[in-house]
Amino acid sequence: MLPAMRFKVPEVPCYGRTEGEVFNGFIQRLRELCRSSEFRDELRKQDYRSARRFGNLKKYVEKLFTLYSPLLVIRIELKYGGCEVSLNQALNDFSKLVNNRRHNSIFEHQVGYVRRLEFGTLPDQHQFHVVFFFDGSQVRNDVDFAELVGKYWVRVTNGRGHYDSCDRDKLHRYRRVGIGMISQDDAARSSNLMLALKYLTKKDQLLWVRRDRKVRAIECGRLWSVHSAKGRSRSTSLRGDQEEQT
Repeated sequence: MLPAMRFKVPEVPCYGRTEGEVFNGFIQRLRELCRSSEFRDELRKQDYRSARRFGNLKKYVEKLFTLYSPLLVIRIELKYGGCEVSLNQALNDFSKLVNNRRHNSIFEHQVGYVRRLEFGTLPDQHQFHVVFFFDGSQVRNDVDFAELVGKYWVRVTNGRGHYDSCDRDKLHRYRRVGIGMISQDDAARSSNLMLALKYLTKKDQLLWVRRDRKVRAIECGRLWSVHSAKGRSRSTSLRGDQEEQT
């Protein structure tokens, strides 16, 4: 799959030509563009952006492990289907989901998240790939929590959304399990978690499209330190990569 394309569709003369000739002309122009220095420079930039995003996410999760270990990690895909949903509406729905954490017992012990927005080519195809982190000393059973979050997504979207829990049957679905209860000294699962995060930042997973507003394709939640003696939480300065995609 080609990385994010910023080029205009090649203009191919159509008058007096058959459909096959027009198609072959388009392919030829596309090949020329892919061999251009501009395109190769864009490939290098995408490699750099991908590596930087992963580096920032890695620091974010490592910091979470220093504040809370073990971590209960759930991975869930939040989707739409069967109805038209604009990009703005999808972003508002996700914001509502994470901003309501203070008023929802599901998120009482949630300590962070990473989400990647996948832009759909059709209005009902926008979806979010999300990894939620919970304080593992306070909660158990990632499967139950993933279901609770998924059902809450359906409520937030007034029934327009649906979800797929990656924690359900995770031992059968994945050869390398990087979700569930993970402690800081669990080298195998920690490594698998990092592989999953690296997948989220792959350059061929990020689609750049024209939009009316700037949107972060990848976003991390704010890091909160452990509770102080007075019961207040103090935010840290470290946050995940939030580069605005244009």
